[in-house]
Amino acid sequence: MTAGDDTWTEVGTTEGWADADGRLAATSPLGPVLVWGTAAEPKGAIIAVCPHKLAPLAAEDVCAGEVACRRHGVRYDLATGEHVDLGRLSYPPRGLMTLEMRTRDGRIEVRRPTDPASAPTSAPATTSGVSCDR
Repeated sequence: MTAGDDTWTEVGTTEGWADADGRLAATSPLGPVLVWGTAAEPKGAIIAVCPHKLAPLAAEDVCAGEVACRRHGVRYDLATGEHVDLGRLSYPPRGLMTLEMRTRDGRIEVRRPTDPASAPTSAPATTSGVSCDR
């Protein structure tokens, strides 16, 4: 894993990345990273830590473009980092740290996180308990 002068950090390779709905967890100098999409069509990456109590977010907790925190059931939109369901919380948590991602020469690279602090924290949130069969 390398960091380049242009702020891109390698977090893994595309070798063995699933062809459909691929999710890949990696460790990087930025912390644990979760990427999704495919090598041909990468979709995005996040720092794989729930901002509420710093619980880890795992690839198997991804469903329908969202990731759920096992600790309190909060669900986040992977593309925006914003919460879409409060789970068992009574207040909105900070959003996830999203990363710009690219694939280059068989490598998966991410760029420094964007701070979701500017994302609205008063967005309508539900506690629907929607589950996803894995």
